[in-house]
Amino acid sequence: MYRVDNEVGPAIAILRNLRQRVAAIREPVFEAVREIIAPAAVEKAKTAPLLPDPGPVVTPFGFASPRSRAWYFWAKRTGQIPGQSWDDADGNYERTDTAQQSWGAQVDVRANEGFMRLYNDATDSVDARSTGPSTYAAALIGDNPVEGHAETGWGIDERVLDDIMDDVADDVLNAIDLALQDFGS
Repeated sequence: MYRVDNEVGPAIAILRNLRQRVAAIREPVFEAVREIIAPAAVEKAKTAPLLPDPGPVVTPFGFASPRSRAWYFWAKRTGQIPGQSWDDADGNYERTDTAQQSWGAQVDVRANEGFMRLYNDATDSVDARSTGPSTYAAALIGDNPVEGHAETGWGIDERVLDDIMDDVADDVLNAIDLALQDFGS
C-alpha cells in the first residue's frame, strides 16, 4: 500500500476564518433589513400612490333592502357611524386616507432565506369595535372586494408595488456592499 499524508489544517483554518467573516456580514445586513429597509419600504408604500384614489361610484353600492339603505344613510347623516361625516351638499363620503396610511411590513430574515411582506391592516370604525379580523382593507383591495369598491377603481397599483420592491432589493444590495467593505480586513 502506498500512502501520502498531507496536513490540511491550515486550509481548514482559512475556511473557518472565512465562515466567521461571512457570518459577521449577515448580522449588519439583517439588522439593516429589519431596522432601516423595512421601515423605508413602509414609508414608500404610504407616500407613493400605491392605493390611488378611486374614481366616482359607478353604480350604487348594493344594500340588502331599501330599508337597510335608508338606515345606512340616516345613520351616516346623523353621525351614528363614527369616522364618517356627511356632506349636506351632495352626500359624498369624505376620504380619510386610512387605507393608504395603514401599511406595515413583516420581515423574516434567517441564515439561508429572507423575505419582507407588505401588508395593510386598515380598520374602519366598525372593524375597531369588532373582536374579529379587520375587513376594511380586504373590502377595498382584497381578493374578493366589495363590488362597489371594485367598480370605483380601488386597487393596488402593481407598477408602484414593483418599484417599491425593486427599491428594497437595491437597498439590500447596498447593505451587503457596506458590510463587505470590512470583509477583507
